[in-house]
Amino acid sequence: MPPPVTIRPIEQVYPDAVHEVPARLPDGRPYDVVGMIDRGHALLGSHRDSRSDRTDGLWSLDLATGSATQLVKVSAPKGTVVSAWYTAVGEGRLAWWTARRVMGKMTTTFFTAPVTGGEQRAIAEAPGYPLALAIDGGRLVWTRSGAGGAYEVPLTGGTPRPIEGTKGLHMVRWPWLGRPGFRLEDPPNVVHAEIVNALTGERRTAPAWRAPTSCSVTWCVSRDRVGRRDGTSMRTMPSWQHNAPALDRFLLFTSPKSDRFHLLADLATGVTTDLRPDDSPSLDHLATTLTYRRGDSKVIVDLTAID
Repeated sequence: MPPPVTIRPIEQVYPDAVHEVPARLPDGRPYDVVGMIDRGHALLGSHRDSRSDRTDGLWSLDLATGSATQLVKVSAPKGTVVSAWYTAVGEGRLAWWTARRVMGKMTTTFFTAPVTGGEQRAIAEAPGYPLALAIDGGRLVWTRSGAGGAYEVPLTGGTPRPIEGTKGLHMVRWPWLGRPGFRLEDPPNVVHAEIVNALTGERRTAPAWRAPTSCSVTWCVSRDRVGRRDGTSMRTMPSWQHNAPALDRFLLFTSPKSDRFHLLADLATGVTTDLRPDDSPSLDHLATTLTYRRGDSKVIVDLTAID
């Protein structure tokens, strides 16, 4: 996708989605943006000793005033070695996980708390650890790292159970699940070449793409191209950051031929905007926000607020 002659700053194009806020919590510590509570409040995570594997709090950041309020004091089981980098938000709840080794095997504990704040509550334990997490219909849903497969447990707690027909699959964007592209019948190294809707059974493939390619539900991205799964709407892309599009539409890329090095492309509308950050942001395909530093502040782009 060749950048247009004039690429406007992102805050001019999406003024309601871009927020410049303090870069630290009231106690002076840095934070991570781990989700959105609503259009006016970002969900932040704080970490003990500045280590991302030691989450100690979830906070609500008022995007209009920049003030932060702690919602949950987070504590992890002894021996925790991995914590979620994001928190699921939905149906009035927050949900996250931590993982530790039990008798040599990784075990995950899932927690929830009210979105308005309160005590954390452990609702389930499961082997392995998740690569993605979602709240849907009164349940917590995730896909397991490594072997894959989707699992569910009620938000009220219980025994996790596998979701029928999802063996070996990983979450692309719930309810869409896919394979990483290692089967002989798949195009080699095309990530999520075939996907299935876990709720309806609908299947989609990407027959027009070859390695290396990474696909979301609608779009596929290769070394220098982006287009739809069926090979239509194909265009060139100068340099991308090797992730499938976030929210099935947003792609962060750099353009070595331009002095604007960090650009955000909206594949759904064809609009490209200029970030002009003071660091090097990244955008995971599961993210709902994009954050980066500018001066002494942090910029939060609420991708869900872009129509």
